[in-house]
Amino acid sequence: MCGGTSFLFIVMTGGDEMKLYTLKQAAEMLGVSRWTIYKAIEKGQIKAVTISDRRRIPQTELERLTEAKKDDAK
Repeated sequence: MCGGTSFLFIVMTGGDEMKLYTLKQAAEMLGVSRWTIYKAIEKGQIKAVTISDRRRIPQTELERLTEAKKDDAK
């Protein structure tokens, strides 16, 4: 999805892996500000995972947002 961008792997219950990105990384990938990401999380428009008081965005959520952005552009 994003060449060279680092992400955090989390092993979830059941052995499934989930790629998580920082809010800064998510903002860069979506072409918006980090503040926009914060506001969207607070409004429930973007799902985030909290780990030790840090919010992370799952790759699946970024893929959903990217697809929605493509659909809006049509």
